[in-house]
Amino acid sequence: MLTEIREKETTDKFSLGLDYSGVFRGAERISSATVHVYDANGTDQSASMLDNIANAADTISGTATAGGPTSITDSAKDFAALGVEVGQYVLNTTKGWRAKIRAITKTTNAFDTLVFDAPASAAAAGDAYYLFLALAKIKAGTDGSDYLISFDVTSSSGRVFNDSIPLQVRNSAIPA
Repeated sequence: MLTEIREKETTDKFSLGLDYSGVFRGAERISSATVHVYDANGTDQSASMLDNIANAADTISGTATAGGPTSITDSAKDFAALGVEVGQYVLNTTKGWRAKIRAITKTTNAFDTLVFDAPASAAAAGDAYYLFLALAKIKAGTDGSDYLISFDVTSSSGRVFNDSIPLQVRNSAIPA
């Protein structure tokens, strides 16, 4: 089951994402993600609706600046602003484990630490991590229009997922 994530940024822009942690196995992760926006007639409106068409779909990864038995800190990230939520999974690609996120807290900067159940080995500074999110920045389109946001995600093992989310634009804004 995929979890849809919506976060309103401004009146005319928001982030839309899908959490793929429930469908990936072991150390499998997203190797590529693309997103398209289609109007009610099936016409691709990606050029006008996506905030940055060259990097329309994105994933979250990085290198821990600190870690411990139940946490990973990346002082360069604000995980909450990036759409990360409690209940999603983080993959420590250095140590090869994944853990369910229980809280997002502050260590150095706001929301820079992911807290989870204790995995087989503690996280440490320098560990590479990865989150199972496919994210897109969407701009508002024509008022009263219906759109279909289509995600095409390929996993590191070559499995392909095609998922779509309906979107309705009302009063020149996108619902939160």
